Amino acid sequence: DKLDYALSLQDLDALPKAVAVECVRELCRDLKLQDVADVAPAVRKLSEATLRLPRLLKFAVDACALLRVSAPVGRGPPLEAALDAIEAASLGSLETAALVEDVSAARGALQRRGFFLSENVEGPRGDGAAVRAGVDALLHQVAKRDAKFDLLKACDGYVADRPGETCARLLAHAKAALGAATVAGVVPALEKVLA
Repeated sequence: DKLDYALSLQDLDALPKAVAVECVRELCRDLKLQDVADVAPAVRKLSEATLRLPRLLKFAVDACALLRVSAPVGRGPPLEAALDAIEAASLGSLETAALVEDVSAARGALQRRGFFLSENVEGPRGDGAAVRAGVDALLHQVAKRDAKFDLLKACDGYVADRPGETCARLLAHAKAALGAATVAGVVPALEKVLA
């Protein structure tokens, strides 16, 4: 056979029986085999698996890069960390449906409160963008309300600190607005306006 000749296997015929038996015994131990007839198929399987290792290693490196899992310096790809990342992603996908439902409900609640939400994008991504815009609008309204409330508090403090001066200014403004010549004429002029 050409392969036997290329590998110089014709010399095996001269191999002492004790050495051959020891080699077979070592193979059976290393491969955890009880039957000597299983040695050849096991070695073929091991050889095929070894030939596939570069592809498996490339896949592992690519998977780690895709999952943004980095390897410690001087070591191979962190396969355990990649598996943890895959498991975390699959667990996260189980909760995705609930998250999409919550975002859609938030969008509905914002629309019921009178916030115009864009309908340009359909589906969960559109719902998420619309909810984000609605929350921004809501926060803007709250900030404006807080600013008005702060202004009213400042006015209350001003009136409380200067009651006579404030009352005099209000009466003067009312007289001017209603065209009353005196303070006593404010009430009749106000009654005419309200009637």
